[in-house]
Amino acid sequence: MKKSLFVLTLALGASYHVSAETFEGCPMRGEIKMAGSVYAATASDNEGIWLGIVKGPDEGSIKEFSSATFYPAQLDNAGTGQSALVKCSYELSRGGYVNLQYIPSRLLKSAPS
Repeated sequence: MKKSLFVLTLALGASYHVSAETFEGCPMRGEIKMAGSVYAATASDNEGIWLGIVKGPDEGSIKEFSSATFYPAQLDNAGTGQSALVKCSYELSRGGYVNLQYIPSRLLKSAPS
């Protein structure tokens, strides 16, 4: 756990100077709602959602944060870029894991009904 946080901190520090945009962080354990095997949380900036689905007997309440996948910003020709936190993993009370993926509102609006 400490190693994961250390790696995330290094990645954030390395890309901080590239993007002054708002950074979306992993939702806190209490912010994640469970409905059956679907886990969801509203993004902190209300510009998207975090969504994950668990199949099988390992469903359960969120026990603790496990890890995150973060992509540092890729610079474009203007020298600007946007970093991305794309996945947050949590350990469940019954021993399984759920991966929440960030889905921006703009993608939700363009999804077919």
